[in-house]
Amino acid sequence: MAVPQFALPGDSLAATSTHTPSTGSHVFASTIHASLAGPVTSAAPSKKTPSPAVSVSSSTSPSTSYTAALPSVNDIILGRITRTNPRQATLDILALGPTGTLVLREPFSAIIRQQDIRATEIDKVKVNESFRVGDIVRGVVISLGDERSYFASTAKNEFGVVLAVSEGGEQMVPVSWKEMREVNGGKTELRKVAKPACVVPRPIGWISTRSSSGHDNLAPYSQFTNLTFDPPYVLFSSNRTPLGHRKDTVNNAQETGFFAWNLATYALREEVNITAQQLDPGEDEFVAAGLEKEDARKIPVKLVKESPVRFECAFDRVIELPGNPPMGTVDIVIGRVLAVHIADNVLTDGKIDIKKTEPIARLGYYEYAVVRDTFEMRIPGTNKALLDGLEGSAKANRSLEKTEEEEEEEEGNIVGHLKRSQSAGAEAALGKVE
Repeated sequence: MAVPQFALPGDSLAATSTHTPSTGSHVFASTIHASLAGPVTSAAPSKKTPSPAVSVSSSTSPSTSYTAALPSVNDIILGRITRTNPRQATLDILALGPTGTLVLREPFSAIIRQQDIRATEIDKVKVNESFRVGDIVRGVVISLGDERSYFASTAKNEFGVVLAVSEGGEQMVPVSWKEMREVNGGKTELRKVAKPACVVPRPIGWISTRSSSGHDNLAPYSQFTNLTFDPPYVLFSSNRTPLGHRKDTVNNAQETGFFAWNLATYALREEVNITAQQLDPGEDEFVAAGLEKEDARKIPVKLVKESPVRFECAFDRVIELPGNPPMGTVDIVIGRVLAVHIADNVLTDGKIDIKKTEPIARLGYYEYAVVRDTFEMRIPGTNKALLDGLEGSAKANRSLEKTEEEEEEEEGNIVGHLKRSQSAGAEAALGKVE
């Protein structure tokens, strides 16, 4: 891992096996991360630090390594807003690259014109609602401009404010493409934010658990999906608090070995939202949302009776991934589905009818979607057996495997035999065929 010349909070700097953390950095999962935004330095080894010490400073220093490169058209830049007026924002280009990997020897001036701030509703853009003096902005050079300044743009989704401090001096995090909120105070301010949610829509993991002491818990998670269907596995992920505390859902699932997934629907949208709030310890989300509990058949966890589709799951494992401050470590919980409950009134010809369930999905920030319209598409030139397998039918998939076996036997397809026998070892399979 090459040590960058410039970093934003949470950026990876180096591995602890090759470097020693110093000022402006912290260690997580054997990796040194930046705690500040600024130039990165790597000091030579010493008696106290046998490996190079990596540090981040909030301002430039004589030890910072600079580049004499000049910004060019299409270069991604990092800069600090220095002035704003109703027509444009002026910034100092500090570094080149998505995370500022090349720190410039001298800052270059750039202008972001009102029409270059956003790609849509340009006539409604207000400069003072997009940037504030001091904001760190990611953008792209679109023109060499005049002899005094480059022209830059933040119109694409990935460009905009990446680091900001509120008027009250608090660090801020994005809550939508046009708003940031104080980490502690909760006050929001308008900004043109970089990287709004792109992986959309996302299924909602409305997860119910029971603690080892018998307390029921219910909470929605916007990172949820199925992994396989034969056998069926699902996962959801949960960020820990900035202080490193796990969510109750993760603790309960790991301690008891079980959790349940309940389909979040448009009819239950308000109840889903209520269960997302922080309640006092011991307070029941089912009760707070006015939901009825239903006993599961195979696990000691309550189900949401009003939800038309529910999965009973056995905890399999939890995978930990480092989070960038102020977000905490990410806990990815994987579970195997033991039982599925589907209400009869959402079935049409034996299949779940999306128009009847109306599932809601997360779009990021405060935005959601409801699925009502669907369309069908089949892969051209594909036989019916394969299409049935792609449809998600375990029975059809096994039937498909049997059909292929029979065809291979008839054609004497040795390669097919080898592929099916890989788990036993290719050499053993080859000997068997011979």
